Formats: sequence, structure tokens, C-alpha cells
Amino acid sequence: MQKISVASASNVKVLSVGRRHAPDSSLPNNEIPQPYYILRDNRPITIRVQVDSTIRDITLQPRNSFAFWANIYFNYGIGMLVDREEPKRYGYRPDTYIFVKDSAIHLSRFPPMRKGTVNLSLSLPFTTFFNMQQVGHEQYRSAGLFGIEAGVDYAYATNRYLSLRAGAGTDALPLEYLHFGPSFKLEGNSFFASLRNNYVLGSFDLGYGISVSKFNWSKTPINDSVHPYQGVSNISAGLSLNAQYRFGKHFRVGILYQPGLLNTSFQPAFEYQHYISFNLTWSTYLMLRMIADYATFQKDIDFLKLKQEYIHIPLWITAFYVHVFTSIIALLAGFTQFSNYILQEHKQIHRIVGRVYAWDILLINFPAGMIMAVYANGYLPTKIAFVILDSLWFLFTWKGVVAAKQKRFAEHRQFMIRSYALTFSAITLRMWKIILSKSFPIDPVALYMIDAWMGFVPNLLVAEWLIRRERYKKQQSLTRGRTVH
Repeated sequence: MQKISVASASNVKVLSVGRRHAPDSSLPNNEIPQPYYILRDNRPITIRVQVDSTIRDITLQPRNSFAFWANIYFNYGIGMLVDREEPKRYGYRPDTYIFVKDSAIHLSRFPPMRKGTVNLSLSLPFTTFFNMQQVGHEQYRSAGLFGIEAGVDYAYATNRYLSLRAGAGTDALPLEYLHFGPSFKLEGNSFFASLRNNYVLGSFDLGYGISVSKFNWSKTPINDSVHPYQGVSNISAGLSLNAQYRFGKHFRVGILYQPGLLNTSFQPAFEYQHYISFNLTWSTYLMLRMIADYATFQKDIDFLKLKQEYIHIPLWITAFYVHVFTSIIALLAGFTQFSNYILQEHKQIHRIVGRVYAWDILLINFPAGMIMAVYANGYLPTKIAFVILDSLWFLFTWKGVVAAKQKRFAEHRQFMIRSYALTFSAITLRMWKIILSKSFPIDPVALYMIDAWMGFVPNLLVAEWLIRRERYKKQQSLTRGRTVH
């Protein structure tokens, strides 16, 4: 069984996909992809559509699935021999958009990005490269694994959009904090903001624009009281070039190249530096569109299609809508709480937004989330995962509030990092669902059980790494202070 998504232009009505009839041929927006579950086979399937008063058939050809080709990596191709005669070796294109051009029917993978569309985007680099200034105007070249980029995309024309982004990257790694004897640690990181003009060309997004970056280089002595700490920071203006390949409704993978050309911190002014990242991008407009869809209070859309046996239970449906409409508050409010600028220059704003974040979780989303956890799909493993997530969410948030009231601000920050890591599961839960469903032919129930745990456990591991990294840096700073004294 394979899930495929089919959407169409406003003048094209999908009547059936294979032997599956369209779930609702009167949907007000045909460009919302509709899911169909199709048996895998070596025979093509037919999509029947209506254009004006004419009925037409479109054929989708089968092809070898990703899982079939993955046998080369996992078992040196032996599995390909086993699956050679199996229907499960085949699959169909997962996304299809149907439109009419010059009186002919055309297929593409995704609907066009319409004028006026506003997307919130999040990028997580999985490889970063740095070239920056260090002591003596020498070049420091390094690579890392961690970073983040977030921003807003606005489509000023069909398939053309402006993107305003801000982000950071580092070459720091967790294992580099294990040292024996005197040594030193080299570290580079970059903070940047960019404005790009982007074109959507089929499955590719190509963008160009300008960027402003702050490059930081440091050499920190470890267990060494002789050599001093060294550091160089500079601000550089330059270009921002981006290329991405879209492989899902909300996912893209690509490369970001930001050369810094004009240095504003020291001479010579024209000094080349760069930040390069290979990243995974997710357009989070899904959450905003999801909220807008649920605001109609229709009971047969999106996630509610899978919960038809519960929608008549007042306790569950109330908890569902409360969670949908208020979780975005915690997600946005919590994001601002880690800004050093707000914390140092606008402490009252930090306190007010922090209270909104805490009370939204403790008084609203914790009870609503616990009710939804009890009724979760995926049998007992899924229910346990969501109960643990919700309980830890409450616990970390509560401990963070108590620590702040007692003016134990370092501890307050640590618990709030853990709390927001669980808040962020609203995004990572959906990210892992798409990654897993696109990568493996997995049963929907099993997918949901795995996704329930993957949505928050990796987040907590990253949170603990960030906390330990901050502790380490603080200890090194105190050690340097005692040495100078």
C-alpha cells in the first residue's frame, strides 16, 4: 500500500485515482492535495478528471521504489533479487498536480506558489563550511554540523518570492569537550541575516540577494594557564546565493552560499570570507494553514479524518481545538525568549512574554495535551510517548518558572531550553513524519508510533548538548578569569 497525494487546478476536477473515488469532489480548493492509498503493482494506475464537461484519463506509470534501491546499501543488492517479482518493489510518484495549458493536460509534482502566499520557513543545516579571519589576518577554514536558519517568504508573483532570513552556524562538536592535559580549542561561528529574490522552476528554487554576517573566531586554552585566550570578530557584507530541490509538499534540500566581500571591522576592507551550508528546509506555513482550516470547525478535514470515532466526544474535541489554536502561542512566544538583546535591553518584555509562554503550557496545553495523548492513534506505545512528552513539558516549564522566581537564572535558562525543545516537537513531529514516510514503505500505524518518539527524544538530546556546552564555556571563562587575576 502506498499513499499518494493528488491536487488539481481550479478548472480540473479529480473524479477518481485508480479504483479510489475522490473523497470530496466539491472541495472549495482543488489545490489542497488529497491523499489516496493505492496498492503497489507493476501496472499503471488511471486518474480520471473532468475538465469543463469533458472526462479524461491520465496514466501514472509505476517505477522502482526507494526501498527497492535501498537494498543496494543495506544488503549489497541481495534484497533486490528477493523483491524482483514482488509488487511491493514498485511505487508511483507520491505527489501529482494536474493543470491545463494550451488545451492539454499537464502534470507537475507540486502546485504553483500563488501570489500573496506567506510562508514561515525553518532550515536545519547538516553540514556547514567556514572561511573566516583569525589572528594575523590568516584564513581559518573549518566545517561543522550544527546551525539554524529561519524567516519569512512572501510571493510577490506566481512562483516568485522574497525571503527574509536570519540564522547561525557553528563548527563546535560535542566530543571536543573531552580533553586530557594542556591543549586548546579552535572554534568558528557565523550569525547572519539575508534578503533574497527567489524563482520556483519546477522542483527547484533558485535565489540570489544580499547578506550581512558576523564571523567569530576563537582559540581557547584548555588546562593551560600560560597561553592567553585569542578571539577575532568582524562584520561582513556580501551576497546570499541559494539553490534548493523540493522533494515533498513542505520539504526542500539545498545549499546556501554566502560570501562576505566588504569587511567593516578592519583593513583591508575587501577581504573574502564565506559561510556555506547544506541544509534541510521546511516551510512551516503548514501550521498556519492548518489553524485556518480548523477555524472552519469542519469535522472531516486533515487530522480529524482519522479521528471520526472521537469527534462526538465533547471532552476530546474541546481539547483538540484548544491545543490547535493555542500551541502556536507557545511556539512563537518561546522563540523570542532566547534573544540576548530582549533579555538585556527589554527585560520587562522578556518577563511578560515568558509568563504568556509558561501559563499557556501549564494551564492550557498541558491538560489539553494529556487528553489527546490518552486518545492517541498507534496503540499503547504512542499513548505512552505523548504522556511522557506532555508530563516532561509541564515539569520542565514549572521548574523553570520556580527557578526564575527564586532568582536562580542559570537553572531557569536550562529548564526553559528543555521546555522549548519539547514545544518545538510541534514542528519536528511533522518533519520526522514526512522524512520517514518518504524514505520507507511503512505502515501508517507503525509510522505514527515511531514518529511519536522521534518527535521529541532527539530534541531533548540536542537540548542537553546545548546546556552542557554552555556550562563548559562558563567554566572555561571562570578559569581564564582566575588565571589573569
